[in-house]
Amino acid sequence: MIGRAAIGALIVAISARGAGADTTLSSSDNGLDLPTRITRHLASAEAATAGGDRDRAAEARTYACVAAIYAADPRTGALCTTAQTAAAPFPRRAAQLAAYLSCAAAWTLDWSRARALAATALALDADRAGSETMADDGRRASHLCLGAVAIEQGLYDEAERELDTFAALSVEAGDRGFESAARTWQCRLDAATGQWARARERCRRGEELADQLGDRWRRSAARWQRGNVEFAVAGAAAAAALWEAGLADAIAAQAPFQVSALRVDLAEAYVELGRLDEAAVLIADHERARRASGLPDSYERQVAIVDGALRASRGDLVGAIAAFDTAATSSMYGVRLFALTHRARAQVALGQLAAARASLTAAVDEIERASHHTTGDEQRRAYIDRHSDVFRGLTMLELAVGGPDAPARAPAAAEAGRARTLLDAVRAAGGVAPAAEAVDVERMQAALAPDAVLIEYVVLDDRAVALRVDQRGIAAVPLPAIDDGAALAARIDFYRDLVAEVDDPAALDEAGAALYRDLLAPVVGASPTGTLIIAADGPLHGLPFEALRVGGQFLIERVELTSTPSATMLATARRPDTATAPMLAVGAPALSDALPPLPEAARELAAVAGTLATAPVTLAGAEATERALRQTLPERFHVLHFATHAVLDDALPLRSGLALTVDDGDDGWLRADEIYRMDLGADLVVLSACRTSAGAPSSSEGPLEPGAPSSTPGPAR
Repeated sequence: MIGRAAIGALIVAISARGAGADTTLSSSDNGLDLPTRITRHLASAEAATAGGDRDRAAEARTYACVAAIYAADPRTGALCTTAQTAAAPFPRRAAQLAAYLSCAAAWTLDWSRARALAATALALDADRAGSETMADDGRRASHLCLGAVAIEQGLYDEAERELDTFAALSVEAGDRGFESAARTWQCRLDAATGQWARARERCRRGEELADQLGDRWRRSAARWQRGNVEFAVAGAAAAAALWEAGLADAIAAQAPFQVSALRVDLAEAYVELGRLDEAAVLIADHERARRASGLPDSYERQVAIVDGALRASRGDLVGAIAAFDTAATSSMYGVRLFALTHRARAQVALGQLAAARASLTAAVDEIERASHHTTGDEQRRAYIDRHSDVFRGLTMLELAVGGPDAPARAPAAAEAGRARTLLDAVRAAGGVAPAAEAVDVERMQAALAPDAVLIEYVVLDDRAVALRVDQRGIAAVPLPAIDDGAALAARIDFYRDLVAEVDDPAALDEAGAALYRDLLAPVVGASPTGTLIIAADGPLHGLPFEALRVGGQFLIERVELTSTPSATMLATARRPDTATAPMLAVGAPALSDALPPLPEAARELAAVAGTLATAPVTLAGAEATERALRQTLPERFHVLHFATHAVLDDALPLRSGLALTVDDGDDGWLRADEIYRMDLGADLVVLSACRTSAGAPSSSEGPLEPGAPSSTPGPAR
């Protein structure tokens, strides 16, 4: 689990410092195993005492105490008592030892003691001045420990503040060892909140710094954390490879607790991969080491998660639930969340639907609580998006449990997981958006016109449902033909290709009619009318609903069709009067030979102009240049309409752009990075071009921006 791995890594971070620290005592530890480190520090303490340098002796005994804790050395109690006695006459050493013991308390999951010791260390430091201030590594350790505790308690805003301070102090000091720990822990925080791309980058940096130091113990910690990221993003096989390498490093370092914890994480990956016997061996090895080396009893709850997963894989669902019950009492936020979601899965398999709903409701409560402790809109968006499958599962369970109010409960659960995603993203980009609180069914209905039907899809791997809402009522419509999310995604990709090529009308009609039959006919019938509002989910974000085929026609020829990221967005979004708003229309550019012509683009601009009360300003043909666009002052317009080609650059997203006419000094491409630098305040922007809805998707609300890190949902680790 990410939580257990993180706390183990904490002792790695604070018990050996890298080159650049304020003393060479512990920089010489790099590459040494734990028993050797203890012996070396005790010898240094004796030598310093003999030489009359009591301050240096106190420092050496501090490092010996910390190394002994993590090595489960039977002398730990005596060594730490001696260290406290030695440090007492020297406030800076007493503060330093308190900081390190704070991290040790965090490792034993004693959050209140860890916080108290870190506060004591920083208070002692604040009361001193000049040469009497706390040793630099102790000050850094205090912020590290507070950040680590905050992560495990799900207090992500506090964690980010503390870890940013820890990282800045480590870089300023030129301490590569602590910088490695800082990047590893920042990776942990990013992973916890679903910011995968940044998590990978930081974990790789932590591993790189550990390699530079030749410290296998610290490198083991970096691989440990990176394995948690890869488990969620790339799958169990990628995680297992990292954890196997990390385990080898931990064994070489003779770090028994880290070895034990890595065994459990690796066992989890093996369960996921179906390597059950190997997983059972690792769990047994861990339990033997836990009992022999004094691993805290609280760690039984972390082991229980993997034991439960193993039991479930072998068909012992009752035993699995018992194990998850134990894990759900953990003081670690990530462990509780994992236990609740996996317990619900086992309860569903046993037909205990009401109990499963209670488990997922508790999981949603945990997610909601932690979401209020994130530092910004983008982090909150990524965090909620990471756990979107929990909300989807609760939606399905509300329907399965049934009852007269089930159709109303289900949309509320679905909206709770998707309502804030786009709104938070808008605010993160500097825009203005309403508070992202999910709306209830009554507000959904109030937002609809009399002839409008809102269809909100919920898609899991093996089933899908459409929630139909109109002014008259609400209904949940199962979609039995959609029982494989991967197969649905493949069908959508195939149909998009057919629409783009339009070289096989028969195949287009057949595939489009089949998708309509499976996705919309059960909801609105074979002959739709009025207005349909689609709130897609999962792979359906990539489906051009307008191009589905009904009775030999495109759906858009039969009904008024629109889409919304969520019912909450539909109910809360401001609706400007665009019919009377000033509009700038740009399109039908003079294209190079590399781009196919757009014969309908000019007619499109003319047709759009005919719908407005005020004639738009139009830049078309040779006038559709970047220079002309800027000179027209696009910030003056409330509506912007582009009818041209678009190109998406997956490798360099900000190089994506819209095709315009080439002019002196302009390359004919209005790129995303150029758009970001423009001062635009439009109420409505229309991009009438291919692939303008592409980009990395939010799993709950669809594409947010080209190349944004995808928040791929993984296990609630």
